[in-house]
Amino acid sequence: MNKKGLSQIVTTLILILLILVAVGGIWAVVNNFITKGAGKIGTDQFTMSLTLKSAKINYTTGMAEVKVRRNAGEGQLTGLKFIVEDTRNSDIYEETFERFPELAERTFDLNLTFSEFLVMNDIYKISIAPMFLGPTGAANVGSVAGSISGLNEGVDFGNGTEEIPEPPAPTVCVNDSDCGIDYFVEEYPRTCNDANTHVEQYEMVFTCSPFGTCFSDDTTKAIVEECINGDICSNGVCIAEPINCTPETIVDTCGVDGLVPMLLECHPTLNATVQDYQTYTCDAGVCDSGITSVIVENCTDGDECFNGECFTPLECIDNADCPLGEICDAGNCTAELVINSGGIASAWPPGVAEYFESSNLPAEVGEVLPGYFIIFPGGAETRCLTIRDFIVQSGVSYIRLNGAPTNVTAEDSYQVWETDYICSQI
Repeated sequence: MNKKGLSQIVTTLILILLILVAVGGIWAVVNNFITKGAGKIGTDQFTMSLTLKSAKINYTTGMAEVKVRRNAGEGQLTGLKFIVEDTRNSDIYEETFERFPELAERTFDLNLTFSEFLVMNDIYKISIAPMFLGPTGAANVGSVAGSISGLNEGVDFGNGTEEIPEPPAPTVCVNDSDCGIDYFVEEYPRTCNDANTHVEQYEMVFTCSPFGTCFSDDTTKAIVEECINGDICSNGVCIAEPINCTPETIVDTCGVDGLVPMLLECHPTLNATVQDYQTYTCDAGVCDSGITSVIVENCTDGDECFNGECFTPLECIDNADCPLGEICDAGNCTAELVINSGGIASAWPPGVAEYFESSNLPAEVGEVLPGYFIIFPGGAETRCLTIRDFIVQSGVSYIRLNGAPTNVTAEDSYQVWETDYICSQI
């Protein structure tokens, strides 16, 4: 009886052991699926919200201008994918960035000519999808957040269409004649060429671009009339006989010297704007005229002549145009200075220190922005972190950091910088 009872106990223990092994094997398989899925599931996918405000295509240059707004919602947005479609194909354009805070708007310029598949004048739709970091730090791409179709007629958010007024779509053309008929611009006077053999005038010329869209230009002179049968051009007219004159009657019989009304141009070799100047002379008792270019304005040091105007070129448009350690301020690269600094009054929650308060922080939102970089000189926290949120509540200003848990403590000092250049200096 004792041996039989012992045998039953051993059998029961073996069965329990086999059950535990089976459960462990099942858990290993389930845990593998859960672990792989964790990198793809996070609040970023459900709280990140984008609005595609507008999209415009310059069919002459092949550039698309797309304006995107990030709505309220957490998540580390690292870039955008732009899906551009014509009636047969689609292509993807990708833009990455370090900072795109909530409630901000950004305008992106896409060069559509890089595509080997898209037909420029057939493009009808542009969509966007967010790129973000998941909980495990893996890069993810979200679903399409908005699209514009029908050549900028409206924005499709999936639950309706919000109409946004846009300029009319450009005329589609095959030949220059599809764009319009060239004509002489009557606002500009007719003049003679240097040899006085024909009458010329500025002409509006229509051209069909390689992308199938129209553009026009009125900065080129064309021949209005050839002076034939011995006629000569005088004061913009072909005449059969020369106009007789004397040195004393040039003004009355020939004309008054002066600038020819026209668009200003840039001098071919000098940094200056020029304009045609017509002079009248009496040669051998006959009126004659000639046109020369005269300088209207010398561009000052630092200015450049472009399209008939002197202007001061911008050194930069954004921080990426400046050397490391400098930022773009009003079009000029200047040394980056600390935006805000001071001492920390308190940090919380205990052991996490995701937030800190300081009396040195500004009392209003605007100076210190989410996405700016922050360091803690001399403190236990040696990392270069970024600001996740800047909050003003009941007269108290505090910052939420992106690297929780942190080693930030009360009485530490902090510095806020606009770019990550400071991160390479610690």
